[in-house]
Amino acid sequence: MTAAFGLAPNRTTTAPADGPEAVRRADRAMGPRRWRITASVAGRWPGLAARIGDRQVIAAYLGGSGQSEQAVADFGVSYADQTERDHAAPPRPVASGRAEAKLGV
Repeated sequence: MTAAFGLAPNRTTTAPADGPEAVRRADRAMGPRRWRITASVAGRWPGLAARIGDRQVIAAYLGGSGQSEQAVADFGVSYADQTERDHAAPPRPVASGRAEAKLGV
C-alpha cells in the first residue's frame, strides 16, 4: 500500500547535513506556493493514512521514536484535565449573573 503513495516503508527524513543554512536555502528555493502545497500534503497525509487503516502506512508516517505515542498521551491527559475544569466551573453567563441555571441537576 505504501508504494502506491510513492513512499518507501520505514523511510525517515533527517535534517540537511549543513543545518539551518541549508533549510534557509531550501526555503528561498521553494517559495510560498510550493510551501503551501507541501504543508497541505503533509497535513492531509495522517488523515488519509487513518482512513485507509493500513497500520504499516501509519507506522511509517509516525516513525519509531515513540514521540508520537507520547504526544497523543499528553494530549489525552491535557484534554481530560480541561474537560474536568470546564465541568467544575459554571458557564460564564451564569457566573457573571447574566443567566440563571440550576447547578448540579
